[in-house]
Amino acid sequence: MFWYYVVPYIFLLAIVSIWTNKKEKDQSNYAMAGRKIGGFSIFSSVFTLIGAGELMTVAALGFINSGAAITLLAGYGIGMIVLGFTAKLSEKDSSGHYYYSLPDMIYKKFGPMAGLISNLLTISAFFALLILQLYAGGILISELSSVPYLVAIILCAVIVGGYIMVSGFKGVIITDKIQLFLMLFGLPILLFITVKNSDQLSLITQLDFNIFSAVSVLLTGIFVVLGSGDIWQRIYAAKSTKSVKIGMISAGVGFALYSIVLAMVGIIARENGVTDNPDLAFMSLVLSHQAEAVIGIVLLAVFSAILSTADTEVYLISSLFANERRRWGKNSDVVDSSELTKKEVNSIVPFVIILAIAASYYAESLVSIYEILLLLLLAISPLVIIIPFREIKKGHATIVLILGLIALFSVALLPFLSIDLAALVIIPGLLYGFLFSKKRTH
Repeated sequence: MFWYYVVPYIFLLAIVSIWTNKKEKDQSNYAMAGRKIGGFSIFSSVFTLIGAGELMTVAALGFINSGAAITLLAGYGIGMIVLGFTAKLSEKDSSGHYYYSLPDMIYKKFGPMAGLISNLLTISAFFALLILQLYAGGILISELSSVPYLVAIILCAVIVGGYIMVSGFKGVIITDKIQLFLMLFGLPILLFITVKNSDQLSLITQLDFNIFSAVSVLLTGIFVVLGSGDIWQRIYAAKSTKSVKIGMISAGVGFALYSIVLAMVGIIARENGVTDNPDLAFMSLVLSHQAEAVIGIVLLAVFSAILSTADTEVYLISSLFANERRRWGKNSDVVDSSELTKKEVNSIVPFVIILAIAASYYAESLVSIYEILLLLLLAISPLVIIIPFREIKKGHATIVLILGLIALFSVALLPFLSIDLAALVIIPGLLYGFLFSKKRTH
């Protein structure tokens, strides 16, 4: 059943990628789609960052700690809306420079040391997110078919790598629109499966909740978004401030609503006893429904979600690596003066794919990978929070990031690490940054 839905979808992606490549005559648009992305494209591209990793991980979080899951997702939505309203500032900062993501802006403002630290943190964070997608995809496909787990991971990775190498960032944006349709179509069906009888409605209110946890996790969600390189990549590729505002605010609202449904899946899977494994909460609840067509549609939406996030992470990591290689190689003089070429990005993609397949094969827990991802992004966010409001010198900016790294490792080594404590990572860098900076006068 699974393959009846998935195989036609794979062919559709192939056709769209080839068509995009042939239509695009100007290869300088490969890297950032000509930096002319409109509001709807930003909405679809950010909204579809809800990948299979998020589908299954948020359900797992709901299973383990439902209150934390709800507040984390609310924080994501608020963070996106905040970026939407501050988009004018972001666009002004990037004017005249070829930024590909957040680390490029930090390089330009605060020098190579701060830029390198932020780049390594961003690449590590989104490599963790890529592993999350492939791990979740491997579980999904192997559980629903006779395909071995490793083969399932390779299948997802090769499909994503293939259409990125053919069509570039523009292909990512176009395929995200297809994936948006499938995810929105699958949402009411998923909601129907989740609350298919009135007895289950009362389970949704059974949250593990306390004020400290709620505030801490809400802030974690907001700050993670502010430091997310994939979201900043879309901001820098936008054609106008208005496009960013429309896209980000819409995505924030949509992301929060969709994610709340996913948290509900985890809560009900736990209370109904459909599984005792948090990682399988999403899939177990979906498969508890009897209608094959309904299950097939939801699973296709999940498969599209795998690809819609994995393609972004592969492309983001590859473009950041390619730009870093420019800085340290013979082409350092062209950084900020010309767009990355198709050849430069594509030379990195296969290495990212191979490393991700190997790492995903040895992954063991969705929630553990997700916690690592959050900590890495939180280490960057203090500097991002400070920049719009305060003037900070290069040396102090570098120290803010170093303090973030120290806090990251300190929190990660806690024997009782949980998502409730992740927000502690931002405190040292944020305090130092505000102490050793001054208020902006313009």
